[in-house]
Amino acid sequence: MKLLDTDKIEIRIEKQNKTKNFKWCIYCRVEKSNETETILMVKVKDRPYLLFQENKGDLVVNSKNVEKEITKS
Repeated sequence: MKLLDTDKIEIRIEKQNKTKNFKWCIYCRVEKSNETETILMVKVKDRPYLLFQENKGDLVVNSKNVEKEITKS
């Protein structure tokens, strides 16, 4: 596993057109010191599954609050 320390992160989920042999692309872009780089692209046939979790110190739990915080405009 690669561990990165970044200032910003962008995760983009892109639905592909029907001519591709995969249905979804997931991109991960990071920014550090005003340099931006796409570090990962994943192509998948099945719909991605997203988990929003919170670390409570001794336990990691699914969290609607984290989901709301991430998905708010």
